[in-house]
Amino acid sequence: MMITHRSFHLELDEILSELKNKVEHIFIKKYVTIPQFPLVRLQLLNLLLYHASFPRSLRKLYCVTTGLVQMGLDVHEEIVNQRQYSEKEIRSRQLSILAGDYYSSQYYSLLSKANLVDGVKRIASGIRDINIAKMKLYTENNGDGFESIEQLIEIVKEKESALYLQFLDQLKIEEEKLFWKKLIEDMILLSTLVEERKQHQISRHHVSYLFVNYFANTVEKREIVDNKPEWRIKVKKLYHKYDISNKFTELIRRIQEDLKQRINQIDDIILKKEIRSIFDQIQDSFQLTENVVKDF
Repeated sequence: MMITHRSFHLELDEILSELKNKVEHIFIKKYVTIPQFPLVRLQLLNLLLYHASFPRSLRKLYCVTTGLVQMGLDVHEEIVNQRQYSEKEIRSRQLSILAGDYYSSQYYSLLSKANLVDGVKRIASGIRDINIAKMKLYTENNGDGFESIEQLIEIVKEKESALYLQFLDQLKIEEEKLFWKKLIEDMILLSTLVEERKQHQISRHHVSYLFVNYFANTVEKREIVDNKPEWRIKVKKLYHKYDISNKFTELIRRIQEDLKQRINQIDDIILKKEIRSIFDQIQDSFQLTENVVKDF
């Protein structure tokens, strides 16, 4: 069957439908905020697997299982390291930990049933790489600091893209591997930065928090690493003091220009159209958030 823009969207709808069935549990929904579906990541993974000649059924399975792991990691990311007092807060924290583990563990079950041992190893390797990147970010952010803002960004790329880079070895040409690696890393980073701006607040796992901590002096860093309720106010002040909004905008613009050039280099007409469509979605989202960000 001829692959088209519509058929790619139908595939995405099937993937999201199956993901929804597996993550929405009545008890979990009552206490845990279910994270957004990782749309951009799943679209990119599906296109990479298509380019690597994976059959549709296998692409769907890998997208569903990888999506479950991503959502499990996202649930854990939102857990705050603060003492909880109310029964509801304690229950929510406990269930968030269990929900994240539950989502992530399903990948093993699904791939094992399909006898895809290699797939289990790939995703496990991706989880390991993400945890290593998280430890790097935590150690540098709370230790001597990053050597440069470029080093910080590279580690963020590792953390955000590791799950999806595990499939690059399916490409036989080294130039292709490098091209897709950079494409996936930059597209996911761009999506991450834009989504973060839409949230209109700063959390400890946000890139903006890492930026604030990078530019802050020693005294300011000590003031925002504690777990007191007022830490958000202090971070917001530093966010404005060090002009993080404009630094973010400059970074986003730079990534956008690099991606435009990279997309124009794609020879495959179908892939080029689909990747440009994903890029345009992120672009539109970024434009819509700009007026809101100015008032933050």
